[in-house]
Amino acid sequence: MSSISPAQQIMASNVQPVDYQYRHYSVMVKDDVTPDMLTDFRLWEHVAHKLEVFDEIRVIDEAETFMARLIITFSDKKRVNVKVLDVYDLQPAGSVEDISTLFTVKQKGPLKWCLVELRDDGSEKEIIKDKIANQAAAQQEMDDYVKQLTG
Repeated sequence: MSSISPAQQIMASNVQPVDYQYRHYSVMVKDDVTPDMLTDFRLWEHVAHKLEVFDEIRVIDEAETFMARLIITFSDKKRVNVKVLDVYDLQPAGSVEDISTLFTVKQKGPLKWCLVELRDDGSEKEIIKDKIANQAAAQQEMDDYVKQLTG
């Protein structure tokens, strides 16, 4: 472990509440704006006067397909330069058809009909819901459950 000199130590006066040193913004962009377009200064020219260096911006597109975190690296109140810190894909992992293969309904004796999650090899992982009156009701439970998972 390296040693820390007194000059390297963080002083109490250097630790500030977030709203003191920089600000956080959130913006929703049109759904035809892609993450690659976020660094184009023309996208920000109407709000450049509000932004300062080290301000952070959370961006979500209207279609909610991505979320990005940005930081302002230059600002002269007419133009800003933006660096993308992170981009997250918010697309669902799979469609209802894709994920529905991970679940099944089975009759399990005293538990009646059950909604069961399956492992990749097809074996039972866990019972999601039990004591369902009949197969049709169990199938409906599975369909509803899959819809909740996939949005």
